[in-house]
Amino acid sequence: MESVALLSPVANPSKIVGAPVNYHKHHEEAVADSEINLGRDIKTIDTYGLFMKANSSLVGPFPGR
Repeated sequence: MESVALLSPVANPSKIVGAPVNYHKHHEEAVADSEINLGRDIKTIDTYGLFMKANSSLVGPFPGR
């Protein structure tokens, strides 16, 4: 692995559309795990809808390397 560079999965995205907890199984995991929810109410996509992120926010698994 030391000789391989893991980069962003998409080279140059023009836009990134995000969805908060966009499937039911993940929602169940987030509600059940206090390390994920930190005592907050976890919203679903039905509540928040979609959101945009800056295309510069997409990084590989080891940012700063």
